Amino acid sequence: MKKLSFFISLVAFTVISFAQTPARSTVSNYIKYGEFDKAMPLIEKVVVHESTSLDPKSWFYKARVYHAIYNIESYLKADLLTQADGKKEEYNKLDADPLNKAIDSYKKALIYSVKDATLADYDLDENLGRIKYLKAIQDPNTKFNDQEVLGYIIAQYLPALSNYVANDGVSAYQKKDYKKALDLFEKTILISALRGQVDSFSVYYAAHSALKAQNYPKAIKLFNEVKDLNIGKTDEDKAGNYYFLSKAYVESGDTAKYVKTLEKGRKSFPKSSTLLVEVINYYITAGKQKEAKSMLWLAVKNEPNNKLLYFNIGTIYEKEDSLNKAIEMYKKTLEIDANYVSALYNLGALYNNKGLALVKQADEIPPSEAKKYDAKIKEATAEFQLALPYLEKVHELDPADNVSIMALKGIYYTLKNMPKYEEMDKLLKK
Repeated sequence: MKKLSFFISLVAFTVISFAQTPARSTVSNYIKYGEFDKAMPLIEKVVVHESTSLDPKSWFYKARVYHAIYNIESYLKADLLTQADGKKEEYNKLDADPLNKAIDSYKKALIYSVKDATLADYDLDENLGRIKYLKAIQDPNTKFNDQEVLGYIIAQYLPALSNYVANDGVSAYQKKDYKKALDLFEKTILISALRGQVDSFSVYYAAHSALKAQNYPKAIKLFNEVKDLNIGKTDEDKAGNYYFLSKAYVESGDTAKYVKTLEKGRKSFPKSSTLLVEVINYYITAGKQKEAKSMLWLAVKNEPNNKLLYFNIGTIYEKEDSLNKAIEMYKKTLEIDANYVSALYNLGALYNNKGLALVKQADEIPPSEAKKYDAKIKEATAEFQLALPYLEKVHELDPADNVSIMALKGIYYTLKNMPKYEEMDKLLKK
């Protein structure tokens, strides 16, 4: 008995000629002339009749009918339906679910092609069942009811159906109908699996469709497959598979696996900026400042001109009350982007807060220690003067920001710049 390579060679055949029962012969003619409205009710009778219900040809013809109904647009474009003029809308309404019926019928035709096989022998919806079936049809000791039908399905009809369904999946994805796209890509995966193939394209887009459709259990399952298949042209693409898998875990509420996935991804792709940034964001959000700072310095080695890295290091130093180091990081940020408002504001606010703290200390000095009081106020004034240009720049870049206006109002008052103080006061009252 020939192996699978024999079946694949049948792709070149275009004319199908089988020994037929009268009813099935009529169905064949209906298919040939595109009269699916007539073929459909007749083939439904054929597949339940006791003399033909276990015949793979019966299910093959049923599959072809529903395959054609599902793909009616392509048939019409190719002028394959010689009797179809004016019947487009009618054919579109022939059945509400032709794709599932086509797939189910192809599966039954495949199973019944193997001699003495029953539906219970091979569960083609499950991976183990498909593996068992594919091993059987390549076993030289396996006997067949209809090897020719089997060959046509595997070599010609399933690949064609897979292409149609994948194209519809892409269309649904582009229209942001992610639930529909997921369903179609999953069907494409199944159709390819029936031939013993892995459709990595459909696995990848099924995973993204599931994530966008917020179907996190399926997203987790599919992104694990994407990861294991190592899909991606570059290392950063492949690292992205871990990133999206981690997102599916965290959205499902499994923080432990979210972190574990990121760690595994970082181990496999240590140079990935995508994974590094995600790890950093997690540590910052979780309040793990030490770990976040360590990761940020690691990121700086890869991206020495990334202002966000220095800025975030600065915010951590500020939280740790290492103010001089925070100032250094904010200034480094501004060396890269002099108009980065967040760094301008944080630096101005840091100096301003230092000044306010010194004023508070001065207020606690007894009246009898006037010189000490004056010295402390002088220190505070110096800090306010350092804050001023940064906060003024924030106001210049973002005139509607009331927080910076309020800070400037206080500084101008302390520095006795009353015209500017009144200007800020008017802006706050608007």
